[in-house]
Amino acid sequence: MKLSFAASAKTHKGEPIIIARRDGKFKCPCGIAYRTPGGFRKHTKSKECPVVASIAFGKNQTLCTYQGGLTVNLLESITTNPEQQEDQEDQEDQDEEDEEDQESDYSGTSDNYHPNRKRVYRVISPTASSCTHEEKWVVNGLDVVKELHHFKKRSSAFAKKSINSLSDTRLLSLDCIFLFCANQQLSVSTYLGITTHNMVMVEIMNMEYIDLDPNSLKWCSELSNYQFTNDEDRWMQLNCKTVGILNQAIATKVKTSIVLANMLHIIAPRMYLSPMEPNLEDAHVHTVISYAVKANGRMSNQEEPAIGKFKPDFITFVQIRSGRHDLVVGEFKSVKGRCSKSPSDMVKIGQEMKIMLNNLIREGIPSPVVCGILVEGNVWIGASTLPTRLIPIFFLIGKTCTTIKMDLSAPGFYRMVMLNSFSLCTSRSELSLLPNMLIQFTLLKVASRLEF
Repeated sequence: MKLSFAASAKTHKGEPIIIARRDGKFKCPCGIAYRTPGGFRKHTKSKECPVVASIAFGKNQTLCTYQGGLTVNLLESITTNPEQQEDQEDQEDQDEEDEEDQESDYSGTSDNYHPNRKRVYRVISPTASSCTHEEKWVVNGLDVVKELHHFKKRSSAFAKKSINSLSDTRLLSLDCIFLFCANQQLSVSTYLGITTHNMVMVEIMNMEYIDLDPNSLKWCSELSNYQFTNDEDRWMQLNCKTVGILNQAIATKVKTSIVLANMLHIIAPRMYLSPMEPNLEDAHVHTVISYAVKANGRMSNQEEPAIGKFKPDFITFVQIRSGRHDLVVGEFKSVKGRCSKSPSDMVKIGQEMKIMLNNLIREGIPSPVVCGILVEGNVWIGASTLPTRLIPIFFLIGKTCTTIKMDLSAPGFYRMVMLNSFSLCTSRSELSLLPNMLIQFTLLKVASRLEF
């Protein structure tokens, strides 16, 4: 006769509500274990557990209250085979040790964890995102698709224990979305080893950059330092200047120069005549990005369309006959509007891109590629140079724009690649950033023509 918690009649979905182990841990079905009853009681009081609402430990009874309201006494005398139970507990210990060996570097957690997450993370389309690794993507002799499959399984195991500590990279993997980035801290390829990470990034970051006329920087500098001759009819003075620049660009007969000059003609009046608060979501950001993306193609843009349950800030699409194909999605956030709850902006845009890619696949489009644009305000931290002490200084540096593309590396494996992050032009003093912006946005257009 052995005293234990939980009997077969008091289970939830076939598992004991609480398990008392030989090492003194109290383990909940949600995956969280505590060494003392007090820790488990705190776990239920904070309402983190989806199964147990409260637990009360007494001398002769242990009352467990389900989330549904049912209260049962878990402390019972049950007859078990001591050797069989010890073998079972030894196997559970071995499983935990194996899992800790695989993730000894605590790769399930990240600096960008979400302590304010209030709900359980859910996949957006379980049927469409079933991961298989029938096809191979071999880099440096390593089957990347197979390794990503194992990475997703480990992420699912971590999610059962503590969803709040998962990084964006692991959260995306729950939807079979795998984030690749030159920044090793963000890229899933880091878990494959540094050598493989470098080779993967060389393979998928083979971009074709456009060349700009050297006069582009000169035009931006002239507009950035432009002075009005008087306060009368400032709109006319500014347009005369921008039209003159546009005529110079047309004379070169270089398409990219004409596009840049036209962008200056459009956004300069906004920055000079109707500047907006930097903390707000700038309307001219929509104008700059939408024009840069669709300048060389037959595309349309629309603010706040719907993609499934999501409502992005910006989308670019192609209208073919009666059908609409979404190609680029954008999320624009100010410093105050940065997402601190689930899901983060990066996770959200990844989910939106996955839905767009699935729609293109259903339409029978071969080798589809979709793109994303994430704009966020950034607060940087510096330190004073006083010899006696370091004083942290917080200062705002414009907006950072991140360009992303997504395709399928194998059936059910969505490859999300961060192309570049760069500063976005938000004021007239930053007009010199426009040429680089145009180059980076052009990469979104040529991404679909590259072979991976």
